[in-house]
Amino acid sequence: MSTTDKILGSREDQFPCYDGRRCYTLTNAKTGKIEVKEATWFGSANDRYLGYIDDQGTFHQEGRGTEAETKWIRENHQQVINHSVTSSEEDLYENNNPHYGEPPGTTKGNLTKSENALANEENFKKNHSTSTEGFRETDEGKKAANFERQVEGRKQTIGRKKYGNHCYPITLRRSSQDRLRISVLEFMPKEFDKKNFGFAARGASTTADGKNIIKGRKHLGSVTLPVNQVTDANATKWGEDRMNAGQAALADIALAGLEDGMRDLAGVAGDYGKSGAENPALKEAAKQYFVGAATGVKGILARTTGEVINPNLELIFGGPQLRPFTFTYLLSPRDNKESQEILSIIRLFKQSMAPQTSGSNLFLKAPNTYKLEFLTQGSAGSPHRFLPKIKECALLSCNVNYTPNGTYMTYEDSSMVTYQMTLAFQELDPIYNADYGNLDGGTDTDIGF
Repeated sequence: MSTTDKILGSREDQFPCYDGRRCYTLTNAKTGKIEVKEATWFGSANDRYLGYIDDQGTFHQEGRGTEAETKWIRENHQQVINHSVTSSEEDLYENNNPHYGEPPGTTKGNLTKSENALANEENFKKNHSTSTEGFRETDEGKKAANFERQVEGRKQTIGRKKYGNHCYPITLRRSSQDRLRISVLEFMPKEFDKKNFGFAARGASTTADGKNIIKGRKHLGSVTLPVNQVTDANATKWGEDRMNAGQAALADIALAGLEDGMRDLAGVAGDYGKSGAENPALKEAAKQYFVGAATGVKGILARTTGEVINPNLELIFGGPQLRPFTFTYLLSPRDNKESQEILSIIRLFKQSMAPQTSGSNLFLKAPNTYKLEFLTQGSAGSPHRFLPKIKECALLSCNVNYTPNGTYMTYEDSSMVTYQMTLAFQELDPIYNADYGNLDGGTDTDIGF
């Protein structure tokens, strides 16, 4: 939304509210009034206005808000206020407000885009102009200054945004050895696909030259390691299923009724009745079955005739399975620089796999996720055609043994002589048949997943 009308925020910048619904805020920069609306499926014209939070932080129910929604907003009003702060900042920068400075091109340290803009020296000078025409002296400028103070208080709860790019051994950077690159990504949830009654893809796969990790994703850091052990285990869930003659007949009758109406259902049921009357074996099986059901005794047919009802046993497809990947590395530093690199690598995995807190501590954000790539032809990083491709993964566990040799030994700087690190990943999405064709167009030039 344009900042020229003094209303800050955007419908596109939503947060989860009561009962999992999606809400957004619109802030009046002049009065400090924060309107809270629910984003409906039918477009902005049909969004529900729930009420507003005044400049004292009190929520007032208005519009079509329910008592349950009002109670939730009042209990979580600080979270709503924090969201309005962030949404307003983004609106100011993304719409290039001429008084508030240009949006920065990159982030610094662990700050978000909006927070980095506040820390940017050039913007800081512009925003704190002492001239009579300075933006800081306008109502909107005073409100923006209040946003800054609230952001400062939230910085400690924001997840780390940069981990750096690390490598072990350090000499691997200059060699042509094949390698495994593990990139840290900001988690991206799937969105609903209304057209196909499911979920849209999490993100585009890597480009053919391997330069872009995932289209539209934030790359937070990486670790490059030599390739040691490589195994994959592609599995599909199958299970036994039984359906005797009576169950099969009932299923056929029910399907006929659903697909062709009651008239066809009666016709199919009549066919089965006629077949049963003309089949002596079926009569005997039905008699034995009902006698067993009435008496509670099982196996009467097997005891009296040596027969059992054919269960039509079959192995039935039950769905895909997610692949796990485990890697174990012995990390032995050869100098102080490599010792620090190992420390940073272990820290990267431990910190990036940890859940992230929100500004209000009411919700927890998902940990970072990972893109694993086997690369060849040196540091240029061409995808390895003869090793498996791996979809985006979560890190389930990071186990570090600080004394893998059974004895506590350190260097002069207290660094361990050897670390054993075991990483257990699992893919977020299953592998489908079409994934192979999408990879190389069905030319069989790549081993695939």
